[in-house]
Amino acid sequence: MHANKIIVTDDDIKFTENILLDKGQKFDESRRKYIRDFDTLDLMAVPGSGKTTLLLAKLLILERNLPFSDNSGILVLSHTNTAVEEIKDKIKLFSHRLFNYPNFVGTIQSFVNKYLALPYYEDIYIKKIQSIDEKKYYEAIEKYYNNIKNYTFKSWLINQYDPIEKLKKIRLNENDSLINYVNGKEEEFQLKDKKSNSYIELQKMKKDLLKLGILHYDDAYYLASRYINKNPLIINIIQNRFRYVFVDEMQDMDIHQNNLLEKIFYNYEKEISSLQRLGDINQAIYSNEIHTDNIWKNKKSMHIINGSNRLTKLNAELASRFSIDNNQINGLNNINKNYKPILLVYDKNKVRCYVIQAFSRYVTELFRKDYTTNSIVYKVVSWRRYHEHEDKITLSSYCPNYSYMDQIDNNHHNSVGIITDFYELTKILTKKIIDKLNEAGIKINNNHITKFELINYLKDIDNGEYDKYKLFLYKSINLLFANNYVEFYKQFNAYLKDLIKLLTNKNYSIESTFIDEEGIKLYIKKDANDRKCRMCDIMGVTPIITTVHSVKGETHDVTLFLESFYNSKYESDILHEVICGKTIGEVLQEDYDKIKQLKQEIEDLKDRGKTRGIKTREDKIKSIELAINYKKQYSKLVYVALTRAKSIIGYGISKDKYNEYLEDNINKGEWEIIFV
Repeated sequence: MHANKIIVTDDDIKFTENILLDKGQKFDESRRKYIRDFDTLDLMAVPGSGKTTLLLAKLLILERNLPFSDNSGILVLSHTNTAVEEIKDKIKLFSHRLFNYPNFVGTIQSFVNKYLALPYYEDIYIKKIQSIDEKKYYEAIEKYYNNIKNYTFKSWLINQYDPIEKLKKIRLNENDSLINYVNGKEEEFQLKDKKSNSYIELQKMKKDLLKLGILHYDDAYYLASRYINKNPLIINIIQNRFRYVFVDEMQDMDIHQNNLLEKIFYNYEKEISSLQRLGDINQAIYSNEIHTDNIWKNKKSMHIINGSNRLTKLNAELASRFSIDNNQINGLNNINKNYKPILLVYDKNKVRCYVIQAFSRYVTELFRKDYTTNSIVYKVVSWRRYHEHEDKITLSSYCPNYSYMDQIDNNHHNSVGIITDFYELTKILTKKIIDKLNEAGIKINNNHITKFELINYLKDIDNGEYDKYKLFLYKSINLLFANNYVEFYKQFNAYLKDLIKLLTNKNYSIESTFIDEEGIKLYIKKDANDRKCRMCDIMGVTPIITTVHSVKGETHDVTLFLESFYNSKYESDILHEVICGKTIGEVLQEDYDKIKQLKQEIEDLKDRGKTRGIKTREDKIKSIELAINYKKQYSKLVYVALTRAKSIIGYGISKDKYNEYLEDNINKGEWEIIFV
């Protein structure tokens, strides 16, 4: 392909095996074939297949060939800083040149910032960017909102639902038109008239923030697209700079990131760079969203590795049914016993503690009988953490001691996770305040109090009340994180009394324990000593209770997946046919066939000159397409959960759902069914 063609020798592969594999282990022929191939291709690898190890093997071999004769480099991109650090940590002792110029190993965001957004910005504005940061950007948005001078525009904005949030989500596309969020569509933007006062003001806001150098992460992609459109030669420059490009966890890339990479590195007329993308489209869950669109379209060459060293045969067979691309996992784990998956059927009135404890007792007996050691990783996972209505079962329903801090204390979340937890508790506390004010019949400007009304009122007073409110939230959450609940309750009620006095000029009597009686107890522990609840132990190991998203990429010994209420459904409402034995591919094909039939019926009606019945069929198609979307979403989530464990996987479902969907349809021979 180019002058720096890599020829991989047996000695190269042996070198990587000695560094990356346990003593005596070898790469099989399928993996050797991938390691030797440095042309443009996609690697699809099932969970537990050693995908990252294969990438590291390639990088070690490239290190042996550095520097290249044309001074070009290697580009390695992943989605998170954690993933990048993992790559560096594992091979840095053997890769002195790889992590220096002219090579680049980092996140796609850092790559876009360094090589596209910053150079273009400095060329256009003749100055440096102040910040590319979400928090600072949102602070600038709030400051902008509080200083709007245009009366007509301000009036329009005030009448919008949560105007500050509306401003925060506005972006520019590459044509400088307004869109909502980075992948929004121009035609879906609320304002259609680009010459209207409000449209022009919103556009001006975005451009003014750009001039100030205060950017959201998404703005870097806007600048990058503008740079490429105005200077197409930059594509050739970047391709010549980076001859070998690797994108790890490609399924986690968002649409705009994928499009940018394709624009730069896919040039079918004259392809200079070799681009290899690694991942698994079945695990496309990231940042609490699930990519249902298959933005990772297969390109020239596809290399598939479906052998999982993590999964046993029975676990692999179950997980494969949830595979969107119908790729069957070959369970190669012969070290662990081939246990049947466990279906845990529970009474909705006996959820808290009962479910996890019943599973733990059963697994403990299995392990004792099989002389399993107590050195295990045991996690209990679910999709949704909590719900404001207690009758909706979520992760917090199963364990009274579940809290966000458990996850932080056990170092299973990066800073983004901590920020998310802080944000969630902020929402909960704010809701509690607003609920209590409304219960007391207190109004602002004769209106029922909302978050927007309260915050605007505190800001308008302009005597530091809004800062006092933010400080109260900050201190309260830190008290919760420190398990200092006595002081938290005292401060919460004291602030609420002060706030009511501010709003009414009256003192108001509040039961000091009202907060104890409400939903906060679902999310935070009342006693720090309860953290180690031994009733849920397996062989002395306490389960870590967390979300499916937080365990992606992990390996466990035991994983218990528990159904939760999400988007008005439980997983079995959507996937009962798959649980019973069909593959998700078969289920989706039935839906595709229905759509095909309906489209044919519409064409037949049109051919006969009839219109009656067309709208009904079009609505049915939309309904089926929505159902397909949900099935893909839920299937990917369950797939990730069921592919973590080396030994035992459990699936928890309510007796109501079991009776409704599974009792007469499930293959009972596939499962160990336990009724709680």
